[in-house]
Amino acid sequence: MEEHPENLVPAESMDVSSGYDVQYFKSHPSHVFLGLKPYLTELRKKGINKMKRDTLIYINTPNPGMIYINATRVLNFDGTDPWDLTGAEIEGHFQIIDLVDMLKKYVPGFENCYISTVNPTIGVRETRRIKGLKTLTIDKVLAGYIPSDTVALGAYKVDIHGVRETLLF
Repeated sequence: MEEHPENLVPAESMDVSSGYDVQYFKSHPSHVFLGLKPYLTELRKKGINKMKRDTLIYINTPNPGMIYINATRVLNFDGTDPWDLTGAEIEGHFQIIDLVDMLKKYVPGFENCYISTVNPTIGVRETRRIKGLKTLTIDKVLAGYIPSDTVALGAYKVDIHGVRETLLF
């Protein structure tokens, strides 16, 4: 990261605070890294990067030298259909193999990386949606509107994952 700070620049869709630099990563053992866009873009142009996203996300762990990676993406499947879900799980596992191979060969710092564990099931972000008596619009959410009959609050940003997403690159 010190030799190539341009790889700290995340995707345009990610809102990252100032101070997101090498010193931050050295001083925060529980950091989350969003980046490698220039590396991944160049590797995609060469036909090496098969990832379906433009940045790598990794989460540092308390175990020295171990990180969690969030980089696979399986699009256009029905999470309520067991056959479709099985196909998505298989595709996700192939993506993991391709990702580790690419990281080892082409991304400095990952030369000795290996898979220690894989999530036992694919994470499905969108299936059924419940339509309630009331609906918060994006404008109300961004304005911080809290209805008087609220029973719970969330602290994560608005994060919508369409069922039929398209790639932005």
